[in-house]
Amino acid sequence: MSEESYEMRERVVRGGLLGKLLTPRGAQLTTGADLALRSSLAVMPQEGVPPVSVLFEIARGEYAIYLGRTVNLRYPVYWNPNYLLNQHICILGMSGSGKSFTIKNLVIRMRQKFFPNVLILDPVGEYSWVVDTLDGVELVLGKNAFINILEPPTESTSPFEWAMHLSDILTKVLELKQAPLQRRVLMEAITEAYIRHGVTEDPTTWRRPMPTLADVYGILREKEDAYVRGQRRDMRRSLVEAISGLSQKLRPFVSPPGNWFAERSKPRPLRDLARSGVVSINMSGLSQTAQNIINFVVVKYLELLMREWGIAHGEIRLVLVIDEAWKLLKDEESPVVPIAREARKFGFSMILATQNIGDVNPDVLCNIATIFLMNIQDAEAARRLLKSLGFNEEHYLPRLAGAGQGEILAKFTWKRPKWLGPVHFRFEGDIEEVWVTVKSPDVPGPEVVVKNIIAQAFRLRQPRS
Repeated sequence: MSEESYEMRERVVRGGLLGKLLTPRGAQLTTGADLALRSSLAVMPQEGVPPVSVLFEIARGEYAIYLGRTVNLRYPVYWNPNYLLNQHICILGMSGSGKSFTIKNLVIRMRQKFFPNVLILDPVGEYSWVVDTLDGVELVLGKNAFINILEPPTESTSPFEWAMHLSDILTKVLELKQAPLQRRVLMEAITEAYIRHGVTEDPTTWRRPMPTLADVYGILREKEDAYVRGQRRDMRRSLVEAISGLSQKLRPFVSPPGNWFAERSKPRPLRDLARSGVVSINMSGLSQTAQNIINFVVVKYLELLMREWGIAHGEIRLVLVIDEAWKLLKDEESPVVPIAREARKFGFSMILATQNIGDVNPDVLCNIATIFLMNIQDAEAARRLLKSLGFNEEHYLPRLAGAGQGEILAKFTWKRPKWLGPVHFRFEGDIEEVWVTVKSPDVPGPEVVVKNIIAQAFRLRQPRS
């Protein structure tokens, strides 16, 4: 194609729809976006802004997602996983900085653009509107849904192999003090629960109904009671203490009022949820520890599931969203790491967010190609993050502290170097919150604001003409 006939196409998402196309070479450019693209690169040396040709290159392709415009020169910013080391995103910022707002818009754009499956782990029940908009399904754990964490992630995964993974997860999340001994006791109890339900090494038995965590708790209580009644005096005191401590740790999850992991109805297999379009798992009724268990279990599930699905050949099959994933981002041995390293070839993408900045381990972040830093008031945590990302601490520390809602300092890790330095931009959303002001006609003077209803009230912006 000759230079004269070459057309550069800028796709700007407006209300979830593709916007205008740039005119052919030589045509008159009149919009603000075009003027910004033609302006000089006279920006702060700390702000990485690529050449115009690179901007267009990234904006093209099936997976290009519009994010917003740079703060200084209003350059358009796109996220395109085809040019990045992997397709994972981590969003860090204080409460009210716009993390969830950014995630909701990203999910809408991804779903409309390349139609992946989306699995959302929602800690407070704020993604209901997004699920409805995208014709998805919301499962409210403890009310209309139950997930059996003892069910292996794939039909070819041995339950006894899964028992080892689950023992590791519960040991980490429950912070077991007698970890080596209690982990062994836990794995033995899980294994016994499988056997009592007729599950053996024979794969034909793996389709049978699986035990639940309540069954595991019951086995531990049996062992403890047997010792108390004098029937198991052969057990060492340290073993009895390990069993007792472990049963106390599990009790809140299988007994009222928080019996979230005791079967109440037919469970929803996670392996099916990963192939069901848009699904949100509402965990607002669970304790923080129970939410952490679900987060860890789902991530480990997907690590095994993606290997079962096989190579994706460039497509993104599943996007996993975990809001408030601080526990997963804290430990350098987090199950996030193997997924982050290998998920590209299997077509998996993660969006992780947290406001607990001080708990984030930089060693985990180095495995994520897209990092968004929003408003961060904790100067020590912000300084540590900026240093680990190679950003100028003194220059960007006050910018993070004073960042407005939706303002982002982004670090992109490219397959091949595109440009150096962070990108400072303001996210432009497809949805906006509706503030409802209630007035009392009987009270003279200034209006009386009864309540600002913003939690789940959203509306789509109308596409601009």
